[in-house]
Amino acid sequence: MPEPGKMTPAQRVEFSLKKKALGNSRYKDKAFPAAIKAYKEALTYIGSASGWGGEEEKKSLRKLKIDCENNLCAAYLASREFDKAKAAALRVFQIDAENVRCLERLAKIYLATNYLAKAENMIHRLKNLPEAKGGGRVEVFEKSLESKRELERKRKAAFAEKFKNLSFGYEESSGGDDKEGENVLPPLAGDDDALASSSSFFGSSWTMYLAFGVLVGAVALGAIFTQQQM
Repeated sequence: MPEPGKMTPAQRVEFSLKKKALGNSRYKDKAFPAAIKAYKEALTYIGSASGWGGEEEKKSLRKLKIDCENNLCAAYLASREFDKAKAAALRVFQIDAENVRCLERLAKIYLATNYLAKAENMIHRLKNLPEAKGGGRVEVFEKSLESKRELERKRKAAFAEKFKNLSFGYEESSGGDDKEGENVLPPLAGDDDALASSSSFFGSSWTMYLAFGVLVGAVALGAIFTQQQM
């Protein structure tokens, strides 16, 4: 790869465009690591060229950078490298917070990683952009978001029921004041919607966990003692 410092601005732009085209070709062939490599090389030269020329040249370079970052994000998404995909999308977001492709990919990333409040924010931004309407993409994101939240509600209910059955009379001894199924489920990794209630999980239910732990410990000690007697 030629050194940027030995190239003219025009040569750098030309090289970036060639690398972008190569990345697109590799992406279509599903050769995602090769596509990622090509897009990153293109961005190396675009970054060095960002301060060149007049307003028109700067606008062209800005568009080229956004295109390459969006394509890089797509390649990382296809490889399920969500953190790197998010980093690429956020770099676009810093340049253009109304870029539709960027917002769509951030919505996908946040849905895939269970950051549902952030996904909802991206979906809301898309709904306010005329160019995002049509094609049903926003509706697909909204349905996916609701489906994720419904699964989370069911998961919480099932988890609460499980621990209710294992409570060994905890609710009766405590006066039965706790609301059934409330605040007993720690959040999924990345689930920022559940963080607000997670702290009470270790507060209101600690006695139940302690009782269960003591019982398990007693059974284990009994087994050890029996083994020693044999």
